Amino acid sequence: MKKNFIVLCLVLLFAVQIQAQEFDAILPDVALLSTPVQAQEVQTFEYQRFRLGVEAGVGFLDGTTVVPVAVRENQSYYYDDYYYRDYYYCGYVNDYHTVPHYYVGVKPEFSLNNSISLAAGLRFLFSNSTLNSDKDYFLWKVSENDLTTNYVRVKDVKQNNFYVGIPLEMTVYTYKRDVIVRHYFRGGVNFNFLLASKTTPYFENATMNKYADKITNDINEKDFFTPLAFVGMGLKIGRMNRPFGTVELRIPFVMKGNTSFSSFVNSSVGVELQTAIYIPMGKKKMTCIYD
Repeated sequence: MKKNFIVLCLVLLFAVQIQAQEFDAILPDVALLSTPVQAQEVQTFEYQRFRLGVEAGVGFLDGTTVVPVAVRENQSYYYDDYYYRDYYYCGYVNDYHTVPHYYVGVKPEFSLNNSISLAAGLRFLFSNSTLNSDKDYFLWKVSENDLTTNYVRVKDVKQNNFYVGIPLEMTVYTYKRDVIVRHYFRGGVNFNFLLASKTTPYFENATMNKYADKITNDINEKDFFTPLAFVGMGLKIGRMNRPFGTVELRIPFVMKGNTSFSSFVNSSVGVELQTAIYIPMGKKKMTCIYD
């Protein structure tokens, strides 16, 4: 489903780009105009170099599971001797996970020229992930000695993480004329700093809740700093001299560390969908051609 969604977004973005370029090709170049009548056909306007953006997005990072050492799974050395007991009472922790994240933020942007703009801002991000099994529960070791090892049955472990981020981005428009629907490419980095983290285990039997702190302590602490880089493509909808919006498809990937937005998932690459509204501000202006 996610792959079909990405393909559909790419097809729509390229289709609108081709249509916009056809409109752009119809416009005469100012340098080729030779008569006053032709010159009247070209229209220009001024727009502010500076604008304030308000953004919101949703993304997914794919990765492999980081299984805590206290988790017991159906390994080969259990399988023969304890087949019936372990097969029914101990499952595998799922190998692959998709970690969703959601964010909102503000992002001032400044145009260097009609094709390139730079932006930086402040973003608040929330992510959640779940450690679960292919069966109703899995086993978690809570104590052991020379004679016995004690386990509890855990249905799943949920983790919520909250971040403050600083995005740094560069936007490159594929053509200079400001048509109503304008295609662009964007790249940048997001520096995310952990504000708070909450990990909650859920047991098959409520009497086992007394081991919640033990399980929480067995999970690796979340990385404080999680930087992501991304490349993306999108559409600007509206004129630059008025409030306008953008819709963008991004491919984020991890820059540092083995985990991203989760203590028990090794994430590498994913996909994001972002939308934003920009409001022109300031006195510094520049001139642009439009149809």
